[in-house]
Amino acid sequence: MFVIQCALKRLLYNKKISLIFILSIAAGLICPFYILGYIHTSAAMDAMNRYESADESWLVNGSLKVMEGSFYNDVEDFIGTPLKDYECIYETTMGWEHGDGVDSVGGVSLGILGRVPVYLKEGRLFEQKDYEQDAMPVCILKSTSEMYIQGTRIGDTVEFMGNSYQVVGIIEGRSSKLFGGVLVPYPAMSYVSGVREIQHRFIIPIKELEHGEGLVAKSKENPYIHIFTVTTLAEEDRIAEEIYAQQNVKMLLTGGCVCLFAFFSLFAITLGRSLEEQKIVGIHKAVGAKGSMLFAQALIQNIVIVAAALAVDRILLSLPLEKIFVTQVQYSFMCVMQAVGIGLVLALMMSIFSVVTAAKNVRQMLDRQRR
Repeated sequence: MFVIQCALKRLLYNKKISLIFILSIAAGLICPFYILGYIHTSAAMDAMNRYESADESWLVNGSLKVMEGSFYNDVEDFIGTPLKDYECIYETTMGWEHGDGVDSVGGVSLGILGRVPVYLKEGRLFEQKDYEQDAMPVCILKSTSEMYIQGTRIGDTVEFMGNSYQVVGIIEGRSSKLFGGVLVPYPAMSYVSGVREIQHRFIIPIKELEHGEGLVAKSKENPYIHIFTVTTLAEEDRIAEEIYAQQNVKMLLTGGCVCLFAFFSLFAITLGRSLEEQKIVGIHKAVGAKGSMLFAQALIQNIVIVAAALAVDRILLSLPLEKIFVTQVQYSFMCVMQAVGIGLVLALMMSIFSVVTAAKNVRQMLDRQRR
């Protein structure tokens, strides 16, 4: 208890230096803290968005130029099986209450919303009534879409493709395997039919289409249907996992470099602090204080400082940062424990360096006086 009281009194005595330390550590660790949260969030979202029974379905990627009338029946005849799970994507300009911009519109069938993992944040998903001919135009936003980031929410009206759409749902956009940032019922995409080739993809059970690989060669003979690739859903999951792994490595390298520069800065500040405290260490040594007690006192001081710095970072990262960072990060228990571990290592290093340097300077001063 005596050691703790001494440590806290020294912190209060050197309030300005302690505040500088706290702010310096907070500035140095905020980027690594965010990156740890980003990696944990990315891994969790990747796991949530994996397909079920991924080895049992084909993923057919291609393009169509005509998307209305009986032509879709021709597509089913071409592929050789009924199509239930499909989507397309189209880039277009949009207008909403908070401004204008460009975003991707994804036309989705009702079936694909049941095959691709979708996590509803607000509102509702599409229903059968939304696909009827006289249905009110509605849309769903991803949480990563430009409109959502700019403040568009449930009940707002969005204008694109010559029509006004009411927002009825918000879905989680991170790691989502759906094409568009703004989703509409597939029939609404007939507006762009014939303008240019529109990218499509179809999910087809392998048991219904045994020789899916042959569609690429077959489409070369068709002027309206172009098939680019035919893979399994498991292959798409594997590719997505590789992409996330590469991104995480880059993020870790960035965070490591920032952390390294922060440690160098703290090294310089700690050196100045140890020179300031060598008088106090000398007095303690003169009255018979043990080195272990001085180290424990310094360690408690630095743990309090690092804890305060991490608390500052956590408060800053709790602010609504969607307009600064594209990805909203959630800090899991494991992420917080890793940040605490980094903080404890930093506190230990600072304590060792501070006590050893100060004690060394005191010994040199005593030796010179004896001579």
